[in-house]
Amino acid sequence: MIQKKYEIKDSAYLTAYLHESNDNRPAIVVIPGGAYMLVGTNEGEPVAEAFYANDFQAFVFSYSTITSDLMKKNPDWTYEEAIDEGEKLIYDCDRVSSNYPNSLIELAVALKMIVDHADELHVDVSKIATIGFSAGGHLAAVYGNWWNEEWLLKKAGLSKGIRPWFQVVCYGVTKLDEEYLMWLKKNQPGLVKMYKAFYNTIDPNKEIMDEWSPVNTVNENTPPTFIWHTTKDELVPIGQSLVYAKMLQDKNIPWEAHFYEQGSHALSLARECTGTRECHVQTWFMLLMEWVKYYRK
Repeated sequence: MIQKKYEIKDSAYLTAYLHESNDNRPAIVVIPGGAYMLVGTNEGEPVAEAFYANDFQAFVFSYSTITSDLMKKNPDWTYEEAIDEGEKLIYDCDRVSSNYPNSLIELAVALKMIVDHADELHVDVSKIATIGFSAGGHLAAVYGNWWNEEWLLKKAGLSKGIRPWFQVVCYGVTKLDEEYLMWLKKNQPGLVKMYKAFYNTIDPNKEIMDEWSPVNTVNENTPPTFIWHTTKDELVPIGQSLVYAKMLQDKNIPWEAHFYEQGSHALSLARECTGTRECHVQTWFMLLMEWVKYYRK
């Protein structure tokens, strides 16, 4: 395996996990979660390695957050120190780099970089997919709906949009709206900071929240989508994925979803290497690979 790091913009970067042979392969861009406060480690490298083992060129996308900004400014800090300081500072910041639309622009630039360097990365440009977890699922789904928006192309320096081959939304936040904000205030008040990290306020207006909730912007250009979630998710209610699946169905977007009775939030691969082992939930990755093999040719 060849591992390389590519700077994107601000404090965002891609970590590539590449095969040594020169054969062109499909690519996957892995977008970890972390409430737009940090980029979770258990949803990054282990997931990339799983796709690598299934003949993908894999890329972990680390988008800008208050944690990455602090790490860049204080290179002697540990990741944990930066997380702790970010938790303290987030409500006092006038603006942080995770505020919309920055992370979306960074993702568009990251995909452009892969396409521009496809020959040296040995990537099949017709088969570049995305997978996002939790807040990363929100980012993947927003991009999946808006990949060809004129304003985004201009900001990313693109002449045309890069449509994902398919996208995977894992226990994703598809409704970053008023309803979810009220739910968080009641059930998970510590996570309200996600609204500050993304909207730069814990009291955004309804129009902006609706616009940036992927359930509201699914359209005919949204790529085929694979979803999975657990009914016991304590941070992102499964109803978010249920409504999202309905919107895909209403717009005639090919989709498949798997909902598991057991399992907490942020399971990633649901293996020991990602923190918590849930044997049944582990099947999502095998089911995804089958879906890709038989339907995404």
